[in-house]
Amino acid sequence: MSWTGAGVMQPASHHLDVLDHNLEALRWMERIVAQPADFYPDQGEDLVQYLAVDKRVVWLKWAALFHDLGKPAALRLAGERITFYNHERLGAELFAAVAKRLRWSREKHERIASFVALHMWPFHLSNVRRKRGAVTGRACLKMYKAADDELAGLFLLAMADSLAGQGPEKPPGMEKELAALYTQVLDVCKTQVAPVLAGPRLVTGKDLIAMGLVPGPLFKDILAEVEKAQVEGKVHDRLQALDRVRRFLADR
Repeated sequence: MSWTGAGVMQPASHHLDVLDHNLEALRWMERIVAQPADFYPDQGEDLVQYLAVDKRVVWLKWAALFHDLGKPAALRLAGERITFYNHERLGAELFAAVAKRLRWSREKHERIASFVALHMWPFHLSNVRRKRGAVTGRACLKMYKAADDELAGLFLLAMADSLAGQGPEKPPGMEKELAALYTQVLDVCKTQVAPVLAGPRLVTGKDLIAMGLVPGPLFKDILAEVEKAQVEGKVHDRLQALDRVRRFLADR
């Protein structure tokens, strides 16, 4: 089996093998970065500003070309069913080796690897939104923190990936769903996520030590749980936050 993906067939949501799909994603990415408003009309101006940083365009084109690098290694057959579970994680690991051989800068390597590792998130969240009609603050917080300053790029990559797959069993309207999802994610991030991240912590490590806890990995889990509860609107002040900590510890 070729590590390039040549001859590696995909489920019926795709019309190309893995290699040709990656090349098609690159072709679509070139169109998208040239006219982002054609694909995300509500964010056209903001995306133009995001793409004004030339190196971002370079990162996104490489990410499109390598986004499914992990599929040959992840390929599994269950009867006639083809799966590529965790191909994004494997792809990011394989890409790290490619970047090392090419002697790319740490920034270039890490940004592209991050796009590869995260490129399925918009699709997973789109599936959730299709079933439930909305996305939660908790889900948006997780994506926002993982993508960091490259949330826009992650959705641009998802659009290129979607357009590069046109098989007969592809869910209809996927590109419109991605555009609507991005609008909703941005709204949740602006109204629920960003205010929490910008404000002071309701609970700190010192508070946890005062409660008799020993510093360690659990601290990160506790503080993250409080943060998630704030984003969801379940915690509004310090007393509620401390109560949330106690309940979290009791549940564990």
